[in-house]
Amino acid sequence: MAKILAIYGSKYGSTKEIVETLAKELENLKLITPAEFVREDKDYECVLIASGIYAEEIHPEIVNFVDKNERWLKQKKIILLGVCLAGQRGISYLDKLKKKLGSCIIWVGMAKGRLILNRLGEEDFTMMKIFANKVKMPFIDRDFIDPEELLDISSQINTIMKV
Repeated sequence: MAKILAIYGSKYGSTKEIVETLAKELENLKLITPAEFVREDKDYECVLIASGIYAEEIHPEIVNFVDKNERWLKQKKIILLGVCLAGQRGISYLDKLKKKLGSCIIWVGMAKGRLILNRLGEEDFTMMKIFANKVKMPFIDRDFIDPEELLDISSQINTIMKV
């Protein structure tokens, strides 16, 4: 089994929780944030890049990490995972990373996240309220994290890593 470095960007904790859950099912995985990255981490065979999606954008720490490390990342097997309320319907939010990293990507997917209104910063709270009104969605806490979905994702990743 290959060694996997999982780098995640999480603003309110859903992405972190999801990647920690996946780490329990994936073999030989090291879990870090971009700020925790050290030179020795370049030795991993595979890099799982996980990002929360905010206002239809990839977490800025992940964008910056990929921009700064694009050259060596393109020499690795890359797994992309996005986390948003829309789940698989939000897959296009990862297009920027897919275009940048290209053919080294071996798996791309989305997981459903969580929205806890009292955890949001003022700007995000206002933005979500406007969005909810626009799409006529109730402006309430939402928890779409699905343990079965996460087991399926970890199973898919374990399968492709064994090939």
